[in-house]
Formats: sequence, C-alpha cells, structure tokens
Amino acid sequence: MKKIAVFFPGIGYSTERPLLYYTKKMLIGYGYEIVELDYATRIDAGITKEIRDNLLNPQTVKNVVLKYVGEAIRFLEDQLEKGSCIKKQSTAKGAVCFEGYDRVIFVSKSIGSVVDTVFCSKYGIKAEHIFYTPIEQAFQLMKNIDGLAFSGLADPVAKADNIREICGHHNIEFYSVSGGNHSLETGNVQADIKNLSWIISNVDDYVTGLDKTVYDYEVETRGGGLEKLSDHRGRVLLIVNTATGCGFTPQYRALEELYERYSKDGFEILDFPCNQFMNQAPGTSEEIYSFCTSRYAISFPQYAKIHVNGDGQSKLFEYLKSRKGFTGFDTSTQDGRFLDRKLKETDPDYANNSDIKWNFTKFLVDRRGHVVERYEPTTDISVIEGDVRRCLDD
Repeated sequence: MKKIAVFFPGIGYSTERPLLYYTKKMLIGYGYEIVELDYATRIDAGITKEIRDNLLNPQTVKNVVLKYVGEAIRFLEDQLEKGSCIKKQSTAKGAVCFEGYDRVIFVSKSIGSVVDTVFCSKYGIKAEHIFYTPIEQAFQLMKNIDGLAFSGLADPVAKADNIREICGHHNIEFYSVSGGNHSLETGNVQADIKNLSWIISNVDDYVTGLDKTVYDYEVETRGGGLEKLSDHRGRVLLIVNTATGCGFTPQYRALEELYERYSKDGFEILDFPCNQFMNQAPGTSEEIYSFCTSRYAISFPQYAKIHVNGDGQSKLFEYLKSRKGFTGFDTSTQDGRFLDRKLKETDPDYANNSDIKWNFTKFLVDRRGHVVERYEPTTDISVIEGDVRRCLDD
C-alpha cells in the first residue's frame, strides 16, 4: 500500500516542534512518504503580524486569515504541476500524484488547517485529516471530513467549545487538552510531556485503524458459527442493527426492496438484531428471524443478536463507530425530534460520542471494505439508495 502524509504548518510552527515532529516520526514508521510544505516563510510578514495583533477581534482575524490562506494557496500552486500533483520539496523525484496513493493524510497546525482544507477542497483530494488546534474557517468548505482534532481549553485563538461543536457536525473525533494553549502546551513541563504522549497515542490509534477494513472481522451466525466478513469481499455492504418491536421496524420493508433492486449488482445487507434499546428485540435469534421473514419477507442475511455499545459490544460495531461517528438526527422529522428529546433526558451530552443511538443505524461499506457513510434511523432510504448506487458504480 502506497501512503503519503502532507504537513501544513501554522505561523511560526515547523515540523521540528514536538507535535509535528513526533507525528512525522510515527508516520514514517508506518511507511508514509512525507511532504513538508513551505509557505509560511514566504508570506508577507505583515499578514502574520496583523493576525497576532488582532487576536481579540474575531472579524478582523477572519478577514486576515482569508488573505493569508489566499497567499498560501498561491505558493502551493507554484509547486503544482497539474491537477492533483504536487512537487516534493528538496527531492529530485519530481511530482507526486495523490491519485497514485492508497492513503493520503493531511496533518495541519493552526491556520495551516485552513490551508489544508481549502487546498483539499479545491483539488478534490481524498484525504484523512489530523488537526492540531484548528481554527473555525477550516471547516467551512468541506462537508465530509474524516479525521481527528485537538484543541486546548485555554487556547486564545480558537475556542475549544466552538471547535468541539463544529467537530460534532462532521465526522471528526475531538480531543481537548486541559490548560492547553494554541500549541497545546500548559507551561508545566511534566504535564506537557504527559499530554504529548497522550496526543500521539490517540493519533497512533487513529492511523493504525485506517489500515483496517471490515474484512478483519468475523461475526456470529444465527446458528452459532462464525463467518468471516472477508467472505463478502468485493461487495457493497449495508450493515444494520435492528429490532422487531421498534417504531422503525417497518424499515425492514424498505431494506428488502433495496436489496432486491441491487443484490444482483453486488449489494448485500447484513442484519444484526440488538436488544439494547428499550428491549425492542426480545426473543432468540431464530424467533427474530422467523418474525422478519414472515412479516417482511426479508431475504438478506441476518446474524445472531449482538451488543453494539458498552461491555461485550461487537468488535465489528466498535470498528464501525470508530470510522464514522454520530452526526445527528434529522430533526426536521417528528421521529428525529422525538429521539433527540428522549436521549437528552438521560444524557444531555449524548451527541458527543460515537455510540449507536438507536435501532436501525446503518453503515455503508464500499467494495474495498472501507466504511464510507453512517446513517441514523431518521435518514430517508432514498438518500441511502443514492449512496449505494454510487458505491456500486465506483
């Protein structure tokens, strides 16, 4: 597998500083080629001074940030040969084409996060993102962002609560550092060493998880045997946790119709009953299967009952949740508003973790075994169908 990591530093921050240095060393250890971009030293010093002088004036900073990013992109474009190719610095190998890599990671710090996402969006590059102290403008152009972000709770440039909320609306794991400033440092050497180790450990877990696919897992069949998901290699999968006594149970009918339309093209639905949500999947695996085949005539595979959250949770669902977090219910629907209100009664912070929230949560997996989308039970089946068709055509 060919892998490349591109670093977008912030103002006055280089890959020799601890955060980026150890991230770089870790990625090299996992076989990533490294591209270190140089744009900050070429930008008019007046722009960077303007940002520093106006930290307490958000609108001025926003305007200057856009000016800075515009300058940075122009310097990056000087390094472009064509389309999505970028010349590596200090190497005679010529250009590197992102499309020639199986895995692309963008690592950014501070204002570099904006340069990262603007550049990524403009050239249509599919990348995973590691954001260190990102600022809000980084998330304005991209709708689908996979990655993780770290913010300091004492950061005067980008307020951690704002970044946390933004990350909650995207597929981004969020981590905060107590007392951390815009460099995620606290001023206490011992605390900073401990925090750095914790940060790199989380990044390490994320990076190693990228190389996993659903094919690394096996599941229990209704009969008590084990089935390797690699048996489904090359097919587009929709993995669903279901229940027989739920208000969403009639979705079985729409799922069966979807399966009948596309199974001949390489589409499969994998059904996992779960009794963790108000005990709405009682009975044995065989009783549940009998209900589903007699009431909804399902013909797609249904497996043994599982747990999708907490102790004893399925390893498969643990992986699925790590790849696609919760992005919210569709509160324009009555069901969405009901679920949001109900879950807030028991956990006001329920939206800020990747747990499965209710029955009929769905994960779409492409032909290479990668999780490409998560759908909450309030998502209309027509949306899912459109994504299934795109995966089948890919």
